Amino acid sequence: MARHTTGDGVAEVIVGRGVLGNAKAGASVGIYSVASGFSLQASAAASTPTEIKTIPLSESVYRYGARVAATDINFDGIADIIVGAGPLGHNGVQILDGETGSEISQFVAFNSTSKLGVWTAAGAPVLPRRFD
Repeated sequence: MARHTTGDGVAEVIVGRGVLGNAKAGASVGIYSVASGFSLQASAAASTPTEIKTIPLSESVYRYGARVAATDINFDGIADIIVGAGPLGHNGVQILDGETGSEISQFVAFNSTSKLGVWTAAGAPVLPRRFD
């Protein structure tokens, strides 16, 4: 997921990580800068993106991964992060402030007994209209 989270005018790459296979960061959201010309080409000359922020998540909820989407929920000009648990997780959704990582909101997406996790998606927010 690529969205703008730092205010520098360049989109960042946002990834969700689970605990398994990720002993370094644990369950978390990673935000990577590609401003230095990161390339998706598989070559020795390709640069590695720089991780600029890690937002920790509940290890019990996001043990098997976090699915992420991003859009500016609170209209502050910075993309906020929508997080759903991977398979075998819960069915809740968290919305995290893209600048601070703090929780803006949360809700249960569907039947709380299901352990299928939640896929997330986001579109461009619609600004409230004023009628003068």
